[in-house]
Amino acid sequence: MINTIGEEKSKLYYEANQEALKTIDAIRNKHQIDCNFTYQDAFVYGESSESKNILPLQLFH
Repeated sequence: MINTIGEEKSKLYYEANQEALKTIDAIRNKHQIDCNFTYQDAFVYGESSESKNILPLQLFH
């Protein structure tokens, strides 16, 4: 992702997703919604041969 949209935009994307998860969790707690919400690891995968070579480099950049 960093190679595609740059480090700053990648950071903003990550932070926006983290904030969204916190908001969902806060709403769930506030309204006592039992929806089996849990935090999970994200999995990134590519659909082309090129992305299979690029992804490991980007993940550990």
